[in-house]
Amino acid sequence: MPATLYMQRKLTRNRIERVVTTECTLQDVIAATSISLNLVLLSSWWSAFISDINPQTPQPARKLRGNNEEEELTTKLDDASSSSLTSLPKITVIIPCYLPNERSIIDSTLRHVFTKLEIFGVLEVVVVYSLGTLRQQQVLTKSQSAELSLAEERLWEQWDGLVSEDGLRAVRIIDAHGTRTKAESLNQVLASPSLKCADIVAIYDADHHPDSDSLKLMVSKLLSTRSDCVQGSTYIRNATTSGLLGGCVNAEFFLTHFIFFPGLEHLAGTAFFGGSNAVWRAATLRKYTFDQSMQTEDIDLTLRALTDGHKITFCASARSGELAPRDLRALWHQRVRWALGWEQVTRRGLSLYNSKGLGRGMDFRKFLGIVFLFGGRLPIALLSIAAIFPTFYEDGDPLARIAPHLGSVISYQQLATAEWGALLVLVMLKTLSEASSKHWLPILMMYSMSPLYMLGQLGLMFKSICDIQVDGDDERDWVVTLRSEASASEQ
Repeated sequence: MPATLYMQRKLTRNRIERVVTTECTLQDVIAATSISLNLVLLSSWWSAFISDINPQTPQPARKLRGNNEEEELTTKLDDASSSSLTSLPKITVIIPCYLPNERSIIDSTLRHVFTKLEIFGVLEVVVVYSLGTLRQQQVLTKSQSAELSLAEERLWEQWDGLVSEDGLRAVRIIDAHGTRTKAESLNQVLASPSLKCADIVAIYDADHHPDSDSLKLMVSKLLSTRSDCVQGSTYIRNATTSGLLGGCVNAEFFLTHFIFFPGLEHLAGTAFFGGSNAVWRAATLRKYTFDQSMQTEDIDLTLRALTDGHKITFCASARSGELAPRDLRALWHQRVRWALGWEQVTRRGLSLYNSKGLGRGMDFRKFLGIVFLFGGRLPIALLSIAAIFPTFYEDGDPLARIAPHLGSVISYQQLATAEWGALLVLVMLKTLSEASSKHWLPILMMYSMSPLYMLGQLGLMFKSICDIQVDGDDERDWVVTLRSEASASEQ
C-alpha cells in the first residue's frame, strides 16, 4: 500500500508539473512575441525619426520612358511659371459637404481654400453638397430648414462660377441630390466630365482648413516619390477653445501622424489614404469609385489601390486643421464608425485573398504591409496590452526562461519599461520639434495614458467584430460627425 500510494502521488505530481509547464510555455511565447513586436515597432519609429533628421535630397521627378501621363504632368509642373493657362497643371480640390450638419462652416472653408492655399497651376474648387434624404430633412425644425435653404442659396449665388482675377482659381458647386454618404457625393464628381481634364485631385472635408503650403508639399512629394497618392497630417484647429476633448484628440492626432504613421510606413513600406487632406494622381483615382456600403470608404479604396500595385505615401509636414467633435457622443459615434469600417475592409481583404490570390506576384514587403495594416490590427493590440501589463506573467520572469543570459542581466518588466521609456524620449523629441509649446503638456499626458488608450481601441475592435457578427455586413447608415464651433480667430 505505501508503495502504491507513493506511485499515485508521483503520477499526480508529474501531471501537475506538465500542466504548469504547458501554461508557462504559452506565457513565454506571448512574452517573446510581444517584446519582439515592440522592439520592431520601436526601431521603425526611431528609424523614421532619424530619416526625418537626415533627409535624403529629393530627386526631381524624371520623365519615365513610355509613361506619357508622367511626362505630361512633369512638363506642366516644370513650366508652372508659363503665362499660358493651357500649359499649367490642373488641380481639382473636392470638398464633399453634408449641408444639414455643415451649413455653418462651409463658407469659411471655401474662403480659406480659395484665397489662402498656395498653388502652382490652375486650381478648381468643387463643392459637392447633399441635403440628405427626405427622411433626414423631415427631422429639421423650421428654423433649421430656413438656415439650410439660406446656406444652399448662398453657395450658388456667392460661390458658383467665381473666378479669381488672375484666372488661376475657380469655384464650382454640384448638387448631389439625394445622396446619403460621402462616397456617393465623391462618385458624382469623379464621374463628371470636367475631372477628365484634371492632373491632380485633392480631397478635403468641409471643416478642413489646410495650411497654406500643404497642397504644394503633397504635390511635390507625389512627384518626387512617384506615388499615386500622398496623405497629409491632421490637427484640431480649435483645440484651445474646444476644451479637454479637443485637446485630447489633437494630442492623439499628433502622436499618430508624426510618430506612429511614419514608423508604419518605414516598416511596412506603405501608407494609407485617410479620406481628407490628401492628393491623388487624377489618372489613378479615375480608375475607381468609392464604395458607399463601407463605413470607411477611404480605407476600402486604400486596400483596392494597394492590391492593384499603386503607391501611397505619408507627408506629415503637409498639415490641415479640422474641428473637434462636438461632444463625447459625437466622438463615440465617429470612433465606432471607424472601427466598423476597418473591420469591414479587413474582411474584404480576406475575401480578396481567397478569390484573387492576394499577394501572388506582389512585392513581398508590400504584401506584408497590407497584412500588417489590416489582418494584424487585433493581434498587435492584444500583444501590446500583454507588453504594457507585465503582471500578466505571474509565474516568474519569462525573459529568464526565454533567454537565460539576457534574463540574468535584465528582467522582462525592466525591458518593457525601457521600451516604454525609449518611446517616451522619441515622443518628447518629436513634440519639442514639431508641436506648438501650448500643446506640449496635452501630448505628453496623452502618451502617459497610452495603456488606457490601447484598451479603448481594443474594446472598439471587439465591438465592431460583434456588431458585424450579429447584424451581418449589411449596409449601415453613414453618420456625419457633429463638429464644435470655431471661434472668430479660428475661422
